[in-house]
Amino acid sequence: MRTHRATDLDWTDPQLQLAYRPRVAYAQSKLALTMFSRALVQREPQLTAISVDPGSTGTALLPSYGGIGQPATAGADAVLRLCSARIRVRTGAFYPGLQIGVPNPLVHDDTALDRLWRLSTAMVGRDRAIAARAA
Repeated sequence: MRTHRATDLDWTDPQLQLAYRPRVAYAQSKLALTMFSRALVQREPQLTAISVDPGSTGTALLPSYGGIGQPATAGADAVLRLCSARIRVRTGAFYPGLQIGVPNPLVHDDTALDRLWRLSTAMVGRDRAIAARAA
């Protein structure tokens, strides 16, 4: 299962401070990362940014999902291959492995992407892309 597809963002409590649940937090973080990569290339089209789901990987998080994962090196292999100059990626796309996949619908929701961008820049203190262009 693609973790980010099975969730929504809690805009009223994005850091889940009121009701922290590790699995929900993990899923929301994956969704936010997938959304952010798309929002980034909308604002900075000269960049190449993708989101990758390398599959279930044998890390400390895996037991909470009740699964058996591939070695971490196998998960890293998909990421490394997608970084190769021999592989043409579509910027802003979601890759579950080496092929383009279907992300959570929020990834294509421009209103949600803008909202996440504003939330993210507020959390870090400023919009770095705009600041860099102004310098």
